[in-house]
Amino acid sequence: MHTFLRKIRKSLIETSNAKKYLLYAIGEIALVVIGILIALQINNWNEKKKMLAKEKNALSEILSDLEVNSNSLNDNLYHDQNNILQAIHSLNVTLLSLESASEYNDSLSIHFRNIYNYPYVELKVSGYESLSSMGMDLVADQHVRSEIGKYYTYVVPIAGTALRELRDDFYKYMIGHMQEKFVAKSVNNKMTLLEPRNFSELKNDIQYRQSLIMYLDLFEYYKEETLKVLEETKQLQERIEKKYN
Repeated sequence: MHTFLRKIRKSLIETSNAKKYLLYAIGEIALVVIGILIALQINNWNEKKKMLAKEKNALSEILSDLEVNSNSLNDNLYHDQNNILQAIHSLNVTLLSLESASEYNDSLSIHFRNIYNYPYVELKVSGYESLSSMGMDLVADQHVRSEIGKYYTYVVPIAGTALRELRDDFYKYMIGHMQEKFVAKSVNNKMTLLEPRNFSELKNDIQYRQSLIMYLDLFEYYKEETLKVLEETKQLQERIEKKYN
């Protein structure tokens, strides 16, 4: 091709046909420009393809995290051995028994044990951390990008804050009551029952009952916040899947 163009250029110069040579020069420049534009376009396509692949991988990792979080939150609420609803139920049963005129019943030892094993959940954020390191702009859709940022910087910490308040109350107050007022029964080195040392004294211990009431309030708060985070997790999953699948 280059040899062919050189022959044409030489022929035009030798014949002193300035007009034709000018047109030829313009055409040659146009060909070069077109070639450059095509090369740039191909390069842009390749870069865009790479960015789309990175975006897909990043969102796939986030979807994986959301699936793990959804399952963890569900288990924390309903299915774990020490789940939130079970603890709340046991706290209510315990408070009712302490406020009633009934005598101690062995079944209460299970409820005492339940309230001293608070549930715990740790949400996965590795997908978001990976995306942040690459740049949030990698997600092309502005709304989805905003929702991802909101979920990880605002929603996820909600559960963490509620859990810390519950944990702090447990270690500052509840664990002291457990050690002072109860005898642990274990099987295979695992606590399964808690029996009060003196149930009558426990019923008359106003401070202990107040601690249980406050602890129950924290559990109710933890439950509500966990439900919110679970709902937000499911909504973000649906938005990403709907937009990119």
